[in-house]
Parts: sequence; C-alpha cells; structure tokens
Amino acid sequence: MVDTHPTSAFPLIYDAARKALTATLAKQGLRPHARSEIGAHKATQQAVQARLGRAAGVVRPFGPMRLRRHDTEYPSLGDAPITVGETHQALDDAMGIVEAMKKLLPRLDFMRDVGPGELGDHLSIMAPTADLEAMRDADAETLGNHLASAAPTADLGDVGVFDMAIETRDAQHGWEIETVPKVGRLAEASPRLLCWAVSSDANQYCWDLADDSMPIIVFDRGFLEWTAYDLSFTDFVVGMIQDSIPDYAGDRIASHLGWQMPVTYKVHKRDCW
Repeated sequence: MVDTHPTSAFPLIYDAARKALTATLAKQGLRPHARSEIGAHKATQQAVQARLGRAAGVVRPFGPMRLRRHDTEYPSLGDAPITVGETHQALDDAMGIVEAMKKLLPRLDFMRDVGPGELGDHLSIMAPTADLEAMRDADAETLGNHLASAAPTADLGDVGVFDMAIETRDAQHGWEIETVPKVGRLAEASPRLLCWAVSSDANQYCWDLADDSMPIIVFDRGFLEWTAYDLSFTDFVVGMIQDSIPDYAGDRIASHLGWQMPVTYKVHKRDCW
C-alpha cells in the first residue's frame, strides 16, 4: 500500500505512531483531552516530549507527520499530494516511535498499577520527568489544560512533577562533572538520564534512555560514583530491599529500617497521576 496507495497508507502509519505515544501516557494514568485548544494529537506529542527530555528526538518527526496527515484528512485546493517517498519516510519515523515506546512502556507498569510513593520512608519513587522547561510550558499549555486523569483538578505542582524534572536535570549535570568516577562500562558512556527515584540520602536512580536496554544508573552521593545495573525496575527494587544485588554499594532499604520486615510502600494520593 505504501507504494501503490500512499495517500491511504499515510494516515494508517500516522495512527500507529499516535497510538504508541498515547499508550505511553495511558500507562501513567493520562489521556489527551478532546477539547484541547491545540488539539489532542499535538498535546500528546508535547506531553511525551516533556517526559523524554534529551531523548525526545525520536518523537519530533511526529509533528510534520501530524501536519501532513491533516492535509490528507482535510484537503484543500492546491495541496500537494502525498508522495511515495514521504510515505516511506513516515513509515521509518513511525517505526522508530513505536520501537522507542515499546522499550519505555514496561518501565511504566509500576506507575500505572501502583502509583508513586515512598518505600520504607527512604526511597521516593515518582513519575519520571525529563525536561524542566518543557514541563513548565506544558503545565499551562498542555498538561494543565489538555490532559485529564482520574482527578482532572489535581494541582500538578503538588505531585512531584517538577521535583523529578529537577532531579533529572541535576543528575544530567552531575554526570558531566569529570571528577566523579564512572564505574565499569560507564567510563565510556554518554547516557541520557531519566530520574525515577531519589533516596533520603539524596542518591539518584535513573534509566539510561540512550541505551536500548535502558539499564538503571545510580549516582551514590556517599561513595561519589556512578554505577549501572542491567536489571528490571522490579528486580532492582526487590534487590535493594533484600540486599541481593551483586556488587551493589548503594542504598539497602532493609538495613535503613533495621531489617524490619516487611518493608511498606506508602502510595501517594491516587490523583497524582
């Protein structure tokens, strides 16, 4: 269809990319608002880009795709027809978006199913947010007006959005300090960090969006070093609780609590996200 009916194929390709972005928001309890002043589709793009920050480049082709799709759905006299070349490029861009969202979605299960909260009063887990300036714009322009959650009146300034944006920016700036050791393969790495938790000791827990496997990268302020762990979110947090992560020198939740089990997880208000 791409080669024989590009005008018909283009909207289908666009919808695949759009639904992948929408699924990422849905995992966080968010949805584009149909009554958006800028349109639900543009709001979806802006919200996902605000989440990804420096890794948002994969989403940027969605903007031109959205405008060209509009031309096919609501044509005007004089509009240039969709070409085979444009459709092939859109297919490549959409596949890139879908693959990127597929890697991110499993990491958001915890936010969807449980929600942000405090683990043993020691580890604060919140919805990861990347770009502080984009989130400030999005709060008024996009998230505040165009995204509805279970409680649309929730004040985004009170739910840790900006806190985690600041933590992400702080982590990225901290990474650029050359005197702080990077352990093992991190010595040659150039990560794009997305912070999802911070401890009472001010240690930062991030994903590396530059790596296809999205490993967990930890900045330990006590040891003043960066380390990487090829573990899932769940395995990593359980390992912290059970002190079962090999060669892990960071936070041990149970030891902070005097090995009192079970460790409790206090969920923040469900209207957070």
